[in-house]
Amino acid sequence: MPDEDQGYMLVDVQLPAGATVPRTREVMQRISAILMSNPAVANVFIIVGSSFTGNGENAGRAFVHLKPWDERRQKAAELIRWANMTFAREIHDARAYVINLPTIRGLGAFGGSISIWRIAPALAGRPSAAPKRRCSRRPPTTRP
Repeated sequence: MPDEDQGYMLVDVQLPAGATVPRTREVMQRISAILMSNPAVANVFIIVGSSFTGNGENAGRAFVHLKPWDERRQKAAELIRWANMTFAREIHDARAYVINLPTIRGLGAFGGSISIWRIAPALAGRPSAAPKRRCSRRPPTTRP
């Protein structure tokens, strides 16, 4: 399923362990300024102390609202690439990356690709139609 431009982007930020709230806030404000420098961005809402991957003084996240499609030239995917390249070049004291929203709400935390397979009704339930899987882990052993 392809990514969809929904007019929003998400930013996840992680500073090194032990980073303080003021330091995280300063990084988040730099990230906000970088994003707002792009004419396609309408506004940025930053949160310090919580990210999409965890909570703590060294974590942050941002919700980026884009201008309407007819007021911008770039699609969300292009803006995400631009922001990630810019953060890699300009943000050295944190790991910051931009992600797209899930194409279908409730299908995942972030945007991405999924594959859907449909088995023909005539083959459903037949052993040959079921996908074969290999287990990479050993089954749990039982104690006597």
